[in-house]
Amino acid sequence: MSPKKRDDGDGSIFRRKDGKWVGQFTSGWTATGRRRYKTVTGRTRTDAKNKLKTAIAAGQDGLVADNPYLHEWLDYWLKHIAKPNLEPGTWNAYRSQVNNINDTLGRVRLEDLRPEHIEKLHRNLDRAPATVLKAHRVLSRALKVAEQRGKISRNPATLVDAPTIRQYEVTPLTADDARAILRIAEGRRNAPRWTVALSLGLRQGEALGLRWEDIDLDAGTLTVRHALKRSFDGTGSVLGEPKTKRSKRTILMPRSLQQAMRRHRTAQGQERLRYGPGWTGDPRGDFVFTTPKGTAVSHQPDYAEWKKILDLAGVPSARLHDARHTAATLMMVQGVPPRVVMEILGHSTIQLTMNTYSHVVPELSEAAAEAMDRALG
Repeated sequence: MSPKKRDDGDGSIFRRKDGKWVGQFTSGWTATGRRRYKTVTGRTRTDAKNKLKTAIAAGQDGLVADNPYLHEWLDYWLKHIAKPNLEPGTWNAYRSQVNNINDTLGRVRLEDLRPEHIEKLHRNLDRAPATVLKAHRVLSRALKVAEQRGKISRNPATLVDAPTIRQYEVTPLTADDARAILRIAEGRRNAPRWTVALSLGLRQGEALGLRWEDIDLDAGTLTVRHALKRSFDGTGSVLGEPKTKRSKRTILMPRSLQQAMRRHRTAQGQERLRYGPGWTGDPRGDFVFTTPKGTAVSHQPDYAEWKKILDLAGVPSARLHDARHTAATLMMVQGVPPRVVMEILGHSTIQLTMNTYSHVVPELSEAAAEAMDRALG
């Protein structure tokens, strides 16, 4: 009996000569462009129909064929495997790398992928080694899962040397530059935002995620409980967990920051009264640093304000994250113990703190030698 014709998305049902009912649907395409079919069988037509519906639904949920094109596997891996375990910002970066990979290798069958294809990807990207390395790592992670699930016998990315890059050298601002930035920021909106960055070294998301319930003006402490993060679609932000467990921390604010926070709290209350109904607030909480409407400041405007302040202060261009490095460097130069610096920064280990700020070690060693001269001289 010939199959009963239905739309491709619905599959078809027919009865074999042995009396069993068969459901069949298109699951993909061969390398030569021919249809690839999947079939289910049942004792009755209803049984086959129900199994067919389940199988089609599974396919629509993102299941991939046994030997998919690389772009099919990467899309599946990105959506169903990587996304649940990644922060929105990291996932968006992965998505960008997957697009770069697909431009060169997307139409290669997973089982046909060879080291030579990976080398071709490196050449075609024709970008800085750091960018090529990121694409290589994303591809290798996706292929590792394919290997674990038996879709390929070996991960070809492991057979190709990844590009080597020089370790990023921390370039903190000078104390004079930091003071110049704070002088300019004093007369601008959300002024303590930059004191938080330069004196405590909070990450951007940690600072933007602060709510007034995190600030104890009587005790003079600031507690990092959340971080403001970019949403998966890149159009907004979400309030989520900070980077690591150690990132949740309570920090004693310098007296200058305590005073700045008190002034900011008063100014914000006055602004709220001035705007009246225009101050809509933010459903996620009472944020410390806000827009004129009372909503949390998002990442891009925050970065733009940083660049504007640098320009007005006459300070050379610097990344916003360099403010964090500046805070850590100044603390260590002033003799704050590395363990305390680690706690303030929310680093996971003391090794991370010392490795990141190894440029300060020679200066600390000189100070230690002078201290021993005084003690024993």
